[in-house]
Amino acid sequence: MSEWYRGALENISSGLSAPEISFRLGAQAPCLGWAFFGGYQVALSALLQGLGGANASKCSSQHLVSEDFVNSLRTLRALSYSEPGLKKPEQLKTELVDGRVSGHKSFVTGGDQAQQIILLAKMINGTDIAPDQVEREGRSDIVAVTLRPELQSGMLFTAMNPLPFAPELLHSELRLDNVELTRSSQVHNDAVNRILKPFRWLEDVHVFASVLGYLSAASVAVDEKYLCAYLFHAFRGLESAYLRVDMFAQSETSVQSSAGPDANEGVLILAGLQFSLKKMTPEIDGMWAKVGDVALNRWRRDVPLMGIAQSVRDRRFAKVW
Repeated sequence: MSEWYRGALENISSGLSAPEISFRLGAQAPCLGWAFFGGYQVALSALLQGLGGANASKCSSQHLVSEDFVNSLRTLRALSYSEPGLKKPEQLKTELVDGRVSGHKSFVTGGDQAQQIILLAKMINGTDIAPDQVEREGRSDIVAVTLRPELQSGMLFTAMNPLPFAPELLHSELRLDNVELTRSSQVHNDAVNRILKPFRWLEDVHVFASVLGYLSAASVAVDEKYLCAYLFHAFRGLESAYLRVDMFAQSETSVQSSAGPDANEGVLILAGLQFSLKKMTPEIDGMWAKVGDVALNRWRRDVPLMGIAQSVRDRRFAKVW
């Protein structure tokens, strides 16, 4: 998976929008799981660049990514929130205490291929961290910590069994035993609002872009002209949705109050595009049937991947309806 991804990046350059990069990565993917992985990586790079103030993840003719953004994609990343039994952020058991992280994360996309892990943890009061490593704004009880497995001991990855859909997409559990922060580690405050919720929007957009790219490449290969035209039209609509939403104002709970009417439109556009793609199931199945029975059966097997976190999307949509 990582070899495919790095090879696909060789065909990516600056001067594109971030969603265009996801689309092009998806178009090069041999399977839906790897298309997902490409969009997932772009979403994480967009998140980190936005946190740095560059705001280069927005997309329009005036918001094209820089060479630095493209270079950042070469680092494989994962965002890790899930824990056994976790339903609400307040229930996090992974803890940051005096500059050391301990806990158990139940799901890391990409597994031990990830070179940088962004994980959510609860910072215990009185934690001693160097001033240049932690932000001073926002709540400080739930934080996002960046770790690099090759630089920090105490991180144990355990490969998970393949999922029934998209089995090519690797996942691992991660146990952290007193992992000490290094100079490269960063601690972001108010991680639910500033990391988790914005990322969910970014992930939805970029994964959808990569899926559209994946399907577009297949439609071209079997000369499905009108389906390809629809997919390209959907992608341009997706870019419009992305431009309208400030990823740090938008969240499941605050999209109406702090992101404004343009963001509401963006959420509605994305929901409409996702709905319309589902309605295209007969046409998409017909396209894969032209490719062959193996391709059709693999697509039908992997489609549930697109339904992950649907409840989050439903809540976001309900807030603006």
